[in-house]
Amino acid sequence: MRPTAEQLEAVNRFGEGGALKINAFAGTGKTTTLRLLAESTIQRGMYLAFNKSIATEAAEKFPASVKCSTIHSLAFRATPRVFDRGDKMTGSLNANAFSEYLGYKDLLLGAIKVTARQQGHIAKQTLTRFMQGGRQQIEERHIPNFDDLGNLATLSADDRAQLHVGAMAGAIKMWRRMSDPADPLPLGHDGYLKLWALSRPQLAADFVLVDEAQDTNPVVLGVL
Repeated sequence: MRPTAEQLEAVNRFGEGGALKINAFAGTGKTTTLRLLAESTIQRGMYLAFNKSIATEAAEKFPASVKCSTIHSLAFRATPRVFDRGDKMTGSLNANAFSEYLGYKDLLLGAIKVTARQQGHIAKQTLTRFMQGGRQQIEERHIPNFDDLGNLATLSADDRAQLHVGAMAGAIKMWRRMSDPADPLPLGHDGYLKLWALSRPQLAADFVLVDEAQDTNPVVLGVL
């Protein structure tokens, strides 16, 4: 193929080293451009995608010096084998399960009834935001905005603070159990990805290519 002027510029910039971001619309040859970058060097590379079919297709096209994988499969393989039993790695928990495991009861805060399931949902969202984020610990910033949670938007500051305490304690307790290989509560895909990120992994490559990088969340950006 004959590279376009933009692709040639990308190859030249890639050769200079350092971080490189390429903006392109759909169908304009992003993956082909990444392949050109990989073919321009003899260094070891890693191609990361979010979709398994895209990573599989890339493996057939990229040079042997580049390992193609999804980010989740990379994290899955790196997770200690003590976690790989039953559905520990891939199972999931809904808001009802959170509520049950945490022993939440319905609350009456002012004139607002906050059900046990709502409290489970808040704790679950708090933990999800932590697992998908770049922070090392669960923090109050991970609690979802109550203004986006229907009737909870009208709660007073004191009532919000009470729910904040419960959400933080619940998220911390559930993460402690989920990240314990001896506990049957499942980690789930977000969980093992977060464990991998917290281990500060060193990617076995001289350069890393990330396709569809706009889908990258903070936890993956932290690894990169």
